[in-house]
Amino acid sequence: MILVTAVLLVLLVGWLMRRPTFAWTDFTYRLPLVGKLSRLSRDYSETTHGEWLNSEARLCHDYAQHLTGLSPDEFENHSEYLRKCYDSGRKPLPFLVIALLAFLVLLEGLGFSYLLSTWMALEGSENTRQLLTFAIVTVLSAVLVWTMHAAGHQLYRTRLLRACFRESKAASLDKRQDRPRARSFTTQIISLNQDQAEDDDQPNHVQCANRVAANPSDTGSYAWLWIAGGFILLIAVLSTVLRIETLHADPLAMAGANTDNQLLAREYAALSSFWILATIFVVTQFVGMGVGFRYGFAGRESDTAYRTTGGAPDYESYYRPIAQRMQVADARLSELHGMMEAGHTGSIDWDRDFFNFVEDERKRGVCDLHLPQEVRAARQRRSERRAETQRQRRAMNGSTPPQAAPARPDEIVPPTPRTSDDGEGAIQ
Repeated sequence: MILVTAVLLVLLVGWLMRRPTFAWTDFTYRLPLVGKLSRLSRDYSETTHGEWLNSEARLCHDYAQHLTGLSPDEFENHSEYLRKCYDSGRKPLPFLVIALLAFLVLLEGLGFSYLLSTWMALEGSENTRQLLTFAIVTVLSAVLVWTMHAAGHQLYRTRLLRACFRESKAASLDKRQDRPRARSFTTQIISLNQDQAEDDDQPNHVQCANRVAANPSDTGSYAWLWIAGGFILLIAVLSTVLRIETLHADPLAMAGANTDNQLLAREYAALSSFWILATIFVVTQFVGMGVGFRYGFAGRESDTAYRTTGGAPDYESYYRPIAQRMQVADARLSELHGMMEAGHTGSIDWDRDFFNFVEDERKRGVCDLHLPQEVRAARQRRSERRAETQRQRRAMNGSTPPQAAPARPDEIVPPTPRTSDDGEGAIQ
């Protein structure tokens, strides 16, 4: 046991060193005596371009690998993709739900094992029967979980697509088109790397279909739902037959000491308990199907968009951990400066910090490192762009003149008449 634990620890440390996290990198620098800060503080050599010391550059590069991310415009584009296909607010399968499904699979496996063990490989030994039963039950449980999850997810996606199709059909009927209507209800297939404003002139249901449909005629399918229903029905029928045959083959049930009433009561009790377990089994399958319906994404690239943005509701929330890590990296660089100055006989004037390193990297073409001031400027540009888009939309709808729109979309208020005395309530 001790040897196994030691091997697991070695493998864990090796994995962390191969793909280090920010916490692991910071831990390796802060180790006393043998940490990277102690080792780098003895290196006073300069880099090839002479602006930074090798020790400074090494520290900054080690921390900078955990600080790359999307630009504000890229984040906005990803968030817009999620919003337009109605995946904003949805999440991938959480760990607790995965644990619940694993627990349900375990219980299913125990139930199936009890049913199959009596009739499995009667000519083999007890170990052979147990091994074969375990293998078949494991595969069956895994297939059931996968099928129910796929059926639930397909149900959500198909309902969304067909709702868009109905909206598109209703819109075409409102226009009183006499010519036969094409089945296509998309204008183009929008991918994540495209500008998500390309179809802003289209209705919401068309924008959704552009990101969910796999092709112009894709309106979804219920194939996995039919497969899941067939699985449940087949297993229910076969399990019932197997249970009845097992009960009739029970030597205790065939014993002459039991009266007909006792045998009937025993069979009724056994079947009642079996049907209770069967009901639990069916409910469990619906739980798996509901999990597939509740979690996951309908958009073709929504999962990538969610993982890239970290599920953050806005760029400020997304960038906040990056800014905090930048502060930590700057603090470690200051510690390195202090240790190097303490070990140097002369006086050293440190006039650079980690944010200067980010600026230098930006000048050298590393565009996935962003400074806080750039984020603030991008937020201002984004607010102005949203206001301009809102003015254009209101002008196209003919509701109000373009100049009458407020500065931010979330501050839109209904117009109120100007009073005769002080003019309060007028739109500025």
